[in-house]
Amino acid sequence: MNQNKNFLGKIDQNQQRLGEKPKLLRSINSLNTSTRNLSKETSIGESKVQGDKSASSCSHVFEPKQFWEVASVLHPSNQKTFYSLPVGSETGFVYKIDLQSELNWILTKQLSSGLNREVFLVTNSKTSSIGHLVIKKLSCVSKSQRLASYAFKGFQQEIRVLCSLRHRGIVHLINYYLSPLNGFLAESFYEGGDLYECTKYFYTDFSPEFVGRIFAEIVHAVAYLHDQLLVHRDLKLENILLTKKYEDLREVKGLQFYQLPLIKVSDFEFSKFVDKESHIVQSECGSQEYSAPEIYMGLAHDGFKADCWSLGILLFSMIEGRLPFDAIPPFEDPPDIRIKRYVQRLVRLTYNWIRCKPPKKQEHELSDNSASYSLDLWIEARDLVQSLLVHRDHRPYSQEILKNSWIRNSFSCNS
Repeated sequence: MNQNKNFLGKIDQNQQRLGEKPKLLRSINSLNTSTRNLSKETSIGESKVQGDKSASSCSHVFEPKQFWEVASVLHPSNQKTFYSLPVGSETGFVYKIDLQSELNWILTKQLSSGLNREVFLVTNSKTSSIGHLVIKKLSCVSKSQRLASYAFKGFQQEIRVLCSLRHRGIVHLINYYLSPLNGFLAESFYEGGDLYECTKYFYTDFSPEFVGRIFAEIVHAVAYLHDQLLVHRDLKLENILLTKKYEDLREVKGLQFYQLPLIKVSDFEFSKFVDKESHIVQSECGSQEYSAPEIYMGLAHDGFKADCWSLGILLFSMIEGRLPFDAIPPFEDPPDIRIKRYVQRLVRLTYNWIRCKPPKKQEHELSDNSASYSLDLWIEARDLVQSLLVHRDHRPYSQEILKNSWIRNSFSCNS
């Protein structure tokens, strides 16, 4: 398999990738009576019983001093112990463990970090059916009160949204803590990593069958979000997680009939519920390279159709291993005018296929095999991309994408 060094190299340049293991200043000690009370008040189960009230009103937020006394006691004997988390509750979540049990989670590595947020992989230090978790840690302490408030609202929105979603293609939220200073969010761990890394290293090995199955699952998940009147607003390769490693996925026979989920849509901090009739979104957010033209133009826009534009960018990137509106390899735009030229090509809808370039018309006409053009395995995928990267008035909704023959033939969903 070939690795393209320039693959999607311009995506989110400010985003930090895997780094050194951080030095945690605090760790949460094993459970005592106080922490059990805190966990019960801040658990997802309690939040669901009370509806979204706890997440929206922050009724579970404690005074900083009390929170740190309860949840951030340094453990001198084992400074890698991140914290002990009671998982689940009486409300029927996937992970059911007696709330009296102590689960000590050991920090394995930092997965990513960014402004006010870090993501860790932690491992259960005791024998349990739960081997790994992903912990998102939010720091609400910042030199800029505006940035701190913005980060807190995004974290709060992610909790609120994940508490309300139940779908095979959406990440599973296990538990959370939220305070005026910090937030912790625990999600299931998916061993395949994100679709960005998978595409970066293996896209030249991707088959139409594989791309079709993965993309069909993504569309099913996005259609579910839209049915819930939720716009994701940050759909991109980095926010699609794979439940299995690619080395294992490519060994699966009959992918279209494989019933276990292969992807999970993640990162809902920018998501927004919209009006049932108009789906209008006023604000701008998300990743520039995946943003629709109407967002660049600063227009109020249909959030569902903006998500579907992002789906088109995502599908093109899986097929070609690059962004559609970047300069055509091997050429590159100078850094100081890259965004300007990117937007110019985007507004004009100017992009080119290289790896999956359609056969020339002359070649088709001169071929001895009259069915040669039908043997072009990527034709349906290209047609779908071209139906998505269009003016918003002509762009389909996610439910319409599900009716596409390539999508229907790529995945038979029974749930």
